[in-house]
Amino acid sequence: MEHLNFIADMRLEFLELLQQEDARALLILGCWYGLICRCNQWWLTRRASVECMAICAVLETHEDARIRELLDAPARACGYRRGQRETAFNAQPLLAPDTCKVM
Repeated sequence: MEHLNFIADMRLEFLELLQQEDARALLILGCWYGLICRCNQWWLTRRASVECMAICAVLETHEDARIRELLDAPARACGYRRGQRETAFNAQPLLAPDTCKVM
């Protein structure tokens, strides 16, 4: 589970790039989610797969062919197929909305 350190050690500059939807930052995060998809942990795998698919859907039409080419590895890891863009954003929530209420 050493892969979890990536999230814990994420720098503010990287987070800002993600918020700006920088393609390279999204690709790096997508690759990380791809690694997590292969960890086979019940509490991580589904969420990692959903997030990875969403990133693949955003980047699959990117103008830079290098980004699209590098997207193949995370797409394979999470089961994303090219052209699946519409269904990637329709993932079911992991928990019902009322399950997460704070008392």
